[in-house]
Amino acid sequence: MLGNDRLRVLPVWELKFGDMAQGAWPIATEKVKHDPDYQERRGITHGPAKDLAPEVRARIQRSAKRIFRTLGLDGYARIDFRLSAEGVPYFLEANPNP
Repeated sequence: MLGNDRLRVLPVWELKFGDMAQGAWPIATEKVKHDPDYQERRGITHGPAKDLAPEVRARIQRSAKRIFRTLGLDGYARIDFRLSAEGVPYFLEANPNP
């Protein structure tokens, strides 16, 4: 999210966990997010969400705006969601970066 009075929603970005070790939880740890060798070994990818249904994308964008405003954020923030197997986005956290 960018903005103050008029918000701009940045593209929905996704993190795909690929082949996690058996029993590993799909949690975006520092290693998952920032270790290129680990990402390559485990097939972890990230980038703009490609296969997201338009209504799910719209729901995420509306929710992100509402969360940004409700928390009184300004300037820039990343709003994180987890998408269920049924396609329901669940809000995880807001990462404000003033």
